[in-house]
Amino acid sequence: AISDMYLRKEQIREILTSCGYERFDNIYVSSEYGIGKRDGKLFIAAKSDNQGKLIHVGDNYIADVIMGKNKGIKTVYYSLSQRTHNT
Repeated sequence: AISDMYLRKEQIREILTSCGYERFDNIYVSSEYGIGKRDGKLFIAAKSDNQGKLIHVGDNYIADVIMGKNKGIKTVYYSLSQRTHNT
C-alpha cells in the first residue's frame, strides 16, 4: 500500500484490516518517509524495497497512475465515479 497520508502506517494497516484487506507486505506512507507520490519518490522507495514487484491501484490519475508508470510500476486507475454507492 502506498499513500500520501498524515496517518502512520500502523493506523493505515488497522483501517485496511478492518475493511478486509490484510495481505500487504509493506505500507508506504508519505508522513513516515517524508516523500510523496506526486513527485514519484514514494514509488521509488516502494519499488526498491520490493524488487519492482508491485501493482498500484489509485483514484488520482496523475499522482497514482502517471507517476507510478513513470517510475516503472504497474498501475490501475480506480475511478471514483464508477463506484457503487449503497444508500
